[in-house]
Amino acid sequence: MFNKSISGLTLLITALTLGACGGSNSKVDPNLDPVVDPVIEPQVFDVSGSVTGLNGSVQLNGLSTNKELTEDGNFEFPATVEEGENVELSLSNIPVEQDCAITSDTTFNAVAADISNVVITCSNKTVLKVTLSNYFTGVSLADVNVTAGWTAEDGVTTQTAQTDDNGEAIIYVSPMEGRVTLSASGQGFSAQSRSIDLTAESVEVESELRLQPINAVVNFSAATGGDLDVENVDVVTVAANAFVDADGNVYSGEIASEITIIDPTRDPALMPGEYQTRSTDSGEVAQIESFGAINVEFFDAAGNELNLGEGQTATIRIPVAAVNSAPPATIPLYFFDEATGFWVEDGEAVLVEREGVWVYEGTVSHFTVWNADRIYETVYIQGCVEDANGAAVVGAAVSTRGFDYIGTASAVSNEQGLFSVPVKINSTAFLTAINGVQSRTLTIDVGDADIAQADCLVVDVASSTITLSWGEDPDDLDSHFFGVADDALIDDFHVYYSQKDAVMGDSYIYLDVDDTSSFGPEVVSISSFTVPGTYRYAVHHYSGLSDIAASPARVELNLNGVETIYAPPAGEPSLCWAVFDIVVASNGAISVNTINTWESEDYCEDEFVDDDSIDDGFDSLQTAQKTSVPGGKLSKPGSVLQQSISTKYYAN
Repeated sequence: MFNKSISGLTLLITALTLGACGGSNSKVDPNLDPVVDPVIEPQVFDVSGSVTGLNGSVQLNGLSTNKELTEDGNFEFPATVEEGENVELSLSNIPVEQDCAITSDTTFNAVAADISNVVITCSNKTVLKVTLSNYFTGVSLADVNVTAGWTAEDGVTTQTAQTDDNGEAIIYVSPMEGRVTLSASGQGFSAQSRSIDLTAESVEVESELRLQPINAVVNFSAATGGDLDVENVDVVTVAANAFVDADGNVYSGEIASEITIIDPTRDPALMPGEYQTRSTDSGEVAQIESFGAINVEFFDAAGNELNLGEGQTATIRIPVAAVNSAPPATIPLYFFDEATGFWVEDGEAVLVEREGVWVYEGTVSHFTVWNADRIYETVYIQGCVEDANGAAVVGAAVSTRGFDYIGTASAVSNEQGLFSVPVKINSTAFLTAINGVQSRTLTIDVGDADIAQADCLVVDVASSTITLSWGEDPDDLDSHFFGVADDALIDDFHVYYSQKDAVMGDSYIYLDVDDTSSFGPEVVSISSFTVPGTYRYAVHHYSGLSDIAASPARVELNLNGVETIYAPPAGEPSLCWAVFDIVVASNGAISVNTINTWESEDYCEDEFVDDDSIDDGFDSLQTAQKTSVPGGKLSKPGSVLQQSISTKYYAN
């Protein structure tokens, strides 16, 4: 009963309510605001943090709008991230000369609060300044790619830059501890590489690559292959259809081969790398000596590089360098690995005679720089490097260069100026130090035990060196350094093979090395230029069948750390090449006047030095023909290298 009464009452109230509202046909009052569901705005959060070490600008990514940071210090981006959003922060547009990284958290899931304490740290990369020049003339090489390569945890890493009009390329690398190999190969020039050792503290490192011009371009058909000759010696033999392009496709068109014969006898620096090989098993590094090398590069009609296809081989014949020791009947073959900076053993070669020229003949499966080498046993020269005041010099490059073998080795002086550099056992070698400027060059006779040098090598900011090198013929070129002082109380001087040292005021001048058996080097060292006057340098052709230009001769002046290369001039060579004058003004200013002319022998006999006590002792040219015999020097006048360069390098 109670329930029925309530139910009836409910119906009555409902009916009255509907009637009051006008029933179901009533209209909504247009003057009333419509009822709208409330919009709940998502909460937004700020992003803030700090930047240190930035030099330029960097972009912070991962936000609704990427943000650019342009200076060190704190930053804050208000209302940047919505609640619940997933954020992954990253950086882009990093300055090329810097490394920048987010060193705090970078991942934020379902954001529910401000993202703060984002830490961005930037640091400068190591700057590698690499200069490229023609080895023989010193002319800068522009528009050539230079590659820096090194081995990292994730494999080989490379960076490439192109040289500017001054032949300089700048490469930025992240600070590291390890070996970086610099490589370059320009059109018309052979490949060259040098390795440098970087530390985490390295800021700026300068290096120079001097490229040797190629000896010959030989064109042939890939479909037929054939012998590739340089001066009538078939230095390469390739089979038909042996070449592929970068994608591995067989190439059958015309091929241009660029062939370079590398004779390190005249200068070991012509060889890529540092005369080192590394064991694949132990990782141990060993020194090697060279008996000659070649580099052959192949290009299709469009200039794209080609190489041997998988399973293909070719025969190479390396003209034997004019070494002072008897070349072995067989010798290991090594190729240069630009990624590691080491020579890698791969096969062997046999000593044979081809068209009157002794060569090492072997088989290769790919083309790069190939070298006929062998590992030699070493001892160490231990010593120190100091400046003119007797203070230890840190970081000086100390090197040995074989006199009776072809090889070099190097070391760096430590914080006490001490060094220990390897050298071939039972040999004769040159020892020098360079720290921008060069020390005197010492000739060291090496036995079968380590050597402790009693006197330190001295590098002085005021010191200078003049280095003369040449080919096998003429067998003897002589340096002549002479001059007249402006001060009448100072004697004139003439330093040459018969008078190997002189004193000009407080300046000391030495002929450190006098070579009489081809190639050089002859090194003149000058402690400083303290006396005003004119200092003249010339080269005299003492003996040999060929001439100074055809050899070809090369002079390198290092004047207070600035290097200049001189090549003989065009025209008919005489017996005397006037190279340059160094003029010292009364205020101490030093300038170099390039002479570079052919002169009479009177010029080389220091005609303006009035010193009757000097016996110049010039002899006439020797006319005896050199011979080529097994067991001795195998190259000879008219050798492959001699003929191919006799008119090439100095035509302009």
